[in-house]
Amino acid sequence: MLALTLLAVSPLSAYGDAQNDNGYSCNSCRGLSGWFVGLQAGMNAASVKYRISTSTSQTYGKDSSLGGLAGVFAGWGSNFSSYGYAGLQAEGNLVSSKNSGGFSGATSSDNYSSKVNGVWGGALLLGFRPWGGNKTMIYLRLGADIANWKYFQSGSPAATNVNGSTSKTKVAFAPGLGVRSMMYKNMFLNMEYKFTAYGSSRIVSPNGNTSSHKPTMQTFTVGIGWRF
Repeated sequence: MLALTLLAVSPLSAYGDAQNDNGYSCNSCRGLSGWFVGLQAGMNAASVKYRISTSTSQTYGKDSSLGGLAGVFAGWGSNFSSYGYAGLQAEGNLVSSKNSGGFSGATSSDNYSSKVNGVWGGALLLGFRPWGGNKTMIYLRLGADIANWKYFQSGSPAATNVNGSTSKTKVAFAPGLGVRSMMYKNMFLNMEYKFTAYGSSRIVSPNGNTSSHKPTMQTFTVGIGWRF
């Protein structure tokens, strides 16, 4: 009889513990709620639309490249109601990205290249916990990224002074989608896709040639985080 009583009470006890954990009486069972910090790595696909203008011609083009990234993220979030989550996150990433393009003629050429080394940003995370638990969510990322893009213009013959460069720090809207799930106690796995359009920048060379550049970047990252 005692054994049957214990078996009958055990599920109720587990349910009671879960309810207490949702009330934050147990650190190991708070799921996604709380402060967090993590490391992430992944790939970026950068694409640059460009236009090179000279006194006699205009050249349009688009160049795409693949690169890597690695960085850190940190923030705070909380589960709410039966299925919701809201949080704030900041991050910084080192990025390997370089693009180039241009044209070559019989007697002259005009080319450009661009690169970005780092991206920083912040976002509001709005999550949905599809199974009603506190440990897995699908989330929408609404944020902004800051990146310093460097542009270089070069060509030949050198005597025409076609070389030029500029450096622009751009702030851009950076929406995305992600999945976050607790793996063990206070450790979680995070996967995220993000798209950023940085707007156009312009170079004016000493000889009056100009080039404009409009970069976009897509990133996919996988991260490991710790919730406190």
